[in-house]
Amino acid sequence: MPKHPLPQETVDAFHSMWDFFPEPVSLVHKSREVIAVNKVHFYSPGVFCAKMGRGGPHVGCLANQALKEQKAVAVTAHSQVEKQQMITYWIPVKGHPEYYVHFSVRIKVDHDQKSVTLSSISDYAREFYSFDPKTAQTSMSQLTERQSG
Repeated sequence: MPKHPLPQETVDAFHSMWDFFPEPVSLVHKSREVIAVNKVHFYSPGVFCAKMGRGGPHVGCLANQALKEQKAVAVTAHSQVEKQQMITYWIPVKGHPEYYVHFSVRIKVDHDQKSVTLSSISDYAREFYSFDPKTAQTSMSQLTERQSG
């Protein structure tokens, strides 16, 4: 049972909107307690996302900014491993100023084909996060580095 419960209709609305999104999406309290996740997420409700990385809190997390400003915040990062861009979002939940929706979308740029593709991070995350479902630990530092310049 979450320490920071939301009304059930809000959790149901999250699932209605995000369960079939092809990327991991979480509904999170400002304490970083994960309240709900969509069907492809590898976290479980009740964990604290900021404690999941081996290096401590997620580097580059903009949740506080999104909650303070009560507007969506996004950052683009470059994955050295995949040589791809990722856009990560923190979106406050209307009517619940202490909660936000969090997810990333991987962007594959193929310069030879002159195309841009939004692709699923789910398989990528399982492979490169060093994710261990038994201990629910992951390494965000292995996934991305902030894009410079």
